[in-house]
Amino acid sequence: MILIADSGATKTDWWWGDTHTQGTIVQTEGINPFHQQKEAIFQILSESLLPLLTPPDICTALFFYGAGCTPEKSIELKDILQSFFPNAHIEVTGDLLGAARALCGRQPGIACILGTGSNSCYYDGDKILANTPPLGYILEMKEAEQHWANDLSPTV
Repeated sequence: MILIADSGATKTDWWWGDTHTQGTIVQTEGINPFHQQKEAIFQILSESLLPLLTPPDICTALFFYGAGCTPEKSIELKDILQSFFPNAHIEVTGDLLGAARALCGRQPGIACILGTGSNSCYYDGDKILANTPPLGYILEMKEAEQHWANDLSPTV
């Protein structure tokens, strides 16, 4: 069984199956290792995901593509996932690589993510070669700060 996750802060879409065309999709709360403690991630996996899957020990490969999966956080998340899926080869990378693989396959191309974590890259069919750092999350934070400042400022 192969398990693939596409995760953001709000939700994680999980696909599992034995072939590229036959599988099942389920959804859990989002997993973002940059903003969540290990205990919260353990809870999501044990309470929301595992009850929906066949025995996890039959999982042979797990690909997790997610927001907040920096190199350091990817290692931490991989260790957590390995404790649930001990027989699986596990790869944890950023959501942009997941988008590039889904869109381009093994061909070179440009991939984009739209939303709070908007991002774009040039993908060579294997890895991301060029990327401009995203501003979506930062701009949303700035907009929220401005909203609070307006609410707190006295009316003139």
